Amino acid sequence: MSTHRNKRIPRIAARVCESLQRRSRSLAQPDFLWQLLNAIPEIQRASSRYSKSRNRGWSAAEEHTRRELAQCATILEEAATRLVAHLRIQPPESPSFRAILEELLEIDAEFGNVRFDRDANALCVQTEPITFDHIELGRFEIQLHLGAIAAIDESNCLHVTALDPNPCAVDELIVHPHVSDERVCLGDATGLLQTAVRQSRFADAFQIAAAVLRTYNDGSPYCALEVWHGRTCEDCGVVSHDDNSYFCEHCEQHFCDECYSGCVVCHESSCVSCLASCGMCDERVCCSCLQSCIRCGESACASCLEEELCPSCLEEVNDEEIEDDEEEIQDNSINQQIGSSREQIPDPSPHNAPATTETISSVV
Repeated sequence: MSTHRNKRIPRIAARVCESLQRRSRSLAQPDFLWQLLNAIPEIQRASSRYSKSRNRGWSAAEEHTRRELAQCATILEEAATRLVAHLRIQPPESPSFRAILEELLEIDAEFGNVRFDRDANALCVQTEPITFDHIELGRFEIQLHLGAIAAIDESNCLHVTALDPNPCAVDELIVHPHVSDERVCLGDATGLLQTAVRQSRFADAFQIAAAVLRTYNDGSPYCALEVWHGRTCEDCGVVSHDDNSYFCEHCEQHFCDECYSGCVVCHESSCVSCLASCGMCDERVCCSCLQSCIRCGESACASCLEEELCPSCLEEVNDEEIEDDEEEIQDNSINQQIGSSREQIPDPSPHNAPATTETISSVV
């Protein structure tokens, strides 16, 4: 061990010992006690309001204050239960300086450079660069916060930060498939780490955390590796790989293949939201291919319009034309009948007229 390391690690051990000695004192006034004390006057006031409304026969107010009293009682019960459970915890004895020193020496041998962050009151180590499926996630710093350990709050003592951040495209707080906002999803290793921390086995705790970071569990990631550099569909929220993500030029957003379609008329690609529905065939068409019937104004695609008319209006127009044709035929028939009748009337010309008196006289 180098001289520098000989001096550095004992100093860190002394600070760790000082922080862990507060564990016994941390049980004196937990937050649960303050919650309990604050709940007592609240339940007293709620009880007074409930009694007043009940005695005066205010049914609506009685029901409201009854629910209010029940809520205050629930808060009081939860605070009391948590306080009792907390007070029954026997704080572990603070480890000796020698035990802490041995833990730090083991950590330093495993990770190479253990350090103490005075501002965060935390023990810190670094991992090697981590890579999954050619995705370089970089190095990570694992932190054990001694303040949380002293408060017997093992669930909040572990933090992980990315030293060479390569977050997923969906959320910049997800810097590792199992790390989001510095919190690690330990899975089955949760109990192991909490037990190690409770027993001041910090070397084991760091090794457990590092093992989780070095392993990819495709069953419960914050973000799957296959969509690490993917995009979120603006419609359904599904994350898709770049190969299955499409850009809509109309709204300038990205969509998955399920929410991306095309116009049945011009076959131009577009997201489903930017396509309209034909009122006749219900097919999706772009706005440029959607027209209106000049007769009823119904929107329809060009394929459903004929002579700028929708099928219903076209049928009506055809029926009207047939009726007009029938009326015209009937009119022509009537006109023909009138013409025939006129031809049958005798011609009143002079050679067919009866003889006049003058004509008869001349003959005589």
